Amino acid sequence: MGLTTGARWGELSGLFYSDLDLYRRVMHTQRPLLHAHGGLALDTPKTKGSVGSVGLTVKATEALIRHRERQAAEGQPVIGDALVFTNKAGKPIHQTKFIRRSFKPLLKHAALPDTN
Repeated sequence: MGLTTGARWGELSGLFYSDLDLYRRVMHTQRPLLHAHGGLALDTPKTKGSVGSVGLTVKATEALIRHRERQAAEGQPVIGDALVFTNKAGKPIHQTKFIRRSFKPLLKHAALPDTN
């Protein structure tokens, strides 16, 4: 999603299903989810440009539909103010763990250079 929309980690982390219009292929960025005081908190965007609508590619829309179906099959909420991107326990994904457990192994598998 970040590659096809230009959205930042916090914007994707704070994305609710109510922010998606998959029929029109639009994502509305409204609030980032940030680490604050040892926990997570929804915040106000840094700039006016951080709030808005972003068009979704067909592939991104199809991936989101499959993701929603998978979450629903696991018993996670997939409507309204449910977060789109969660771990298997339904909690927000921690950025550091995602990079270490998922992103870096994908880079290695694709024979792409490591990132810092």
